[in-house]
Amino acid sequence: MAKTIPSGAQMVRNKPTIEALVVDLLTKYPQARGDDMILLWRFYRNFSGIRIQFGQFKQLLNAPSAESITRARRKVQEKREDLRPTKRVLRKRRINEEACRQYYGAGMLTLPMFESEEV
Repeated sequence: MAKTIPSGAQMVRNKPTIEALVVDLLTKYPQARGDDMILLWRFYRNFSGIRIQFGQFKQLLNAPSAESITRARRKVQEKREDLRPTKRVLRKRRINEEACRQYYGAGMLTLPMFESEEV
């Protein structure tokens, strides 16, 4: 039986669970504390049922990151109206945004500023 993929709203509600899983991984696998690829691989392998060997997963290191790809999509869609998402997708995003506002509070959707943090 195939797993259903949770909506953004469901993922927001499950945030404490995801955090607990990350704590578990960081406790069991100290090398994941400083390496996001190891953390992601362990998370997907242990909790999402994705059975890929780390060697195969490392191939993703040579590919553009998901953030770079989605950033490029946003730039393209900003310039090209014909490539923007459908109204249905936009409605779904608004529902997920509202779920985030309810969970985190309206004032919590901006990135936090880290005061006096030294690099």
